[in-house]
Amino acid sequence: MVKRFLCILLAIVMIFSFAACSKSSADPDAVSPVASDSPDDWVNLDLSFATFVGENNPYQINIITLQEKLDQKMPGKVTITTYPNGTLLGQADIFDGVINGTCDIGFVECDYHVNRLPICQLVNYPGFDFTSSSSATLVFHEFLKQFQPKELDDVVLLYATCSGPSSFYTIEPVHTMADIKGKQIVTTGAILAETLSAWGAIPVTLDTADVYEAMRNGLCFGKYGMFGAAAFSNLDDVASYAAILPVSNYGFITVMNKNTFNSMPPSQQ
Repeated sequence: MVKRFLCILLAIVMIFSFAACSKSSADPDAVSPVASDSPDDWVNLDLSFATFVGENNPYQINIITLQEKLDQKMPGKVTITTYPNGTLLGQADIFDGVINGTCDIGFVECDYHVNRLPICQLVNYPGFDFTSSSSATLVFHEFLKQFQPKELDDVVLLYATCSGPSSFYTIEPVHTMADIKGKQIVTTGAILAETLSAWGAIPVTLDTADVYEAMRNGLCFGKYGMFGAAAFSNLDDVASYAAILPVSNYGFITVMNKNTFNSMPPSQQ
């Protein structure tokens, strides 16, 4: 499975590479990496971390663990201030926010940036049949590590993750695709919206933070997204049914502002 995935993506990467434009000149405001490698020269950092998921989402809990690890490795040097649920930047604005310095670190959903992240979002296309988050994450991480797409040149990639298989959360049961035909279903990106359209549904694009109210008020029939997400956003309060479809996965990247990263000496990085 991993070899098949990488072979397919390699072919697509080559196509994008041949069509790519030359890279723009270096940013005149860019910060050069700090040369020192001594812990005595470590800098104090108060890092802003923008996400679009709620505070009870496991990803937010992982940030707490990250802070604990940083406290062990470099006591008192790095503090993370988290802005969950789109409170600092909207879901579609986080990637640009990291680049322009509005936030230091951001959790980015690749499917929101089909034109900006054409290579990263390939994992979102249907057809790879990953049945778990762990298997999809391992392949996605290895792919980005091996090919290092130029679309990430303006940020520092910290790590990549994937969801488990996408699923339906609906107010009525879904037994066949006929059950969603003509129904408004929320999804969070262009690729999955096209998938829903192919199945006969009417895709509705909303930020994750807005889905609960849309379903509670009956504005949509359901949501097509990662399995397990309902429990972290209280969708199980308004959606009585779920159907797992091992057709596609969501890809995510956690990225850091380059100037912030380069302000640290290598040992602190």
